[in-house]
Amino acid sequence: MYLGKGAASIILQALHGARERIVLSSPWIGKRYVELLVEKALSGVSVTVITMDLSDNDGRLLANAADTYGEEEVSKRSREVARLRAELRRARTAVVRDLALALFASSIFILLTKIYNSYFFIGSILFIIIGIIMIFIRRRAVSDVRARLEEAEAELERAVANTEVLREKLRRNLRAIVVPLNRGFIHAKVYIVDNKAWASSANLTDSGLYNNVEFVIEVDPKVAEDALRRLLAELIGQSDEDAGIIN
Repeated sequence: MYLGKGAASIILQALHGARERIVLSSPWIGKRYVELLVEKALSGVSVTVITMDLSDNDGRLLANAADTYGEEEVSKRSREVARLRAELRRARTAVVRDLALALFASSIFILLTKIYNSYFFIGSILFIIIGIIMIFIRRRAVSDVRARLEEAEAELERAVANTEVLREKLRRNLRAIVVPLNRGFIHAKVYIVDNKAWASSANLTDSGLYNNVEFVIEVDPKVAEDALRRLLAELIGQSDEDAGIIN
């Protein structure tokens, strides 16, 4: 038995080193430990979590992890694609505008040349040259933006494909059971990692693992599994077999 501040750090060490399975019950789970459990599921570890539907419990995020994982990255790349598409439209508009302006100004200079003298002809030639240079610069800008857009679209496509692969891993390896309060409050903290198990007073939070005085007792993993099955059967109304928590 371990008792004292930081006693539950042994559980965190086990979670980091998990190779095959993690099964745990904790009413509160901190955000960093949600991320740890997701990482473990992505690495191929079978992860099953029982937690409570509480407003201040980040563990609730695990219930939708398979549907939301990578959302921020895909959203960021989508915004970049949208920004570059808008920039490309502006660059193309600038080319058309500068071309129209150059043609209009050149026409005016040519007309003035016919009316007055050759000085305007020289001016029209210079204006045409300047217009051609400006259009060339604008077209280079269009090409540059188009190239960056194509690269961003390819990155978005890769991000979407990679995200779907990772989400499929989470669907296979991560199971989160979020118990509503009207089913009862699961205050028990049980941690099963590979072939070891612990009962504890510590939630999977920074306070539970580092700051509070907690106890941790190593128990038989088979006994812990059976206890969690019975608990789920009682609170969720499933049979012992349907409430099985081992994938």
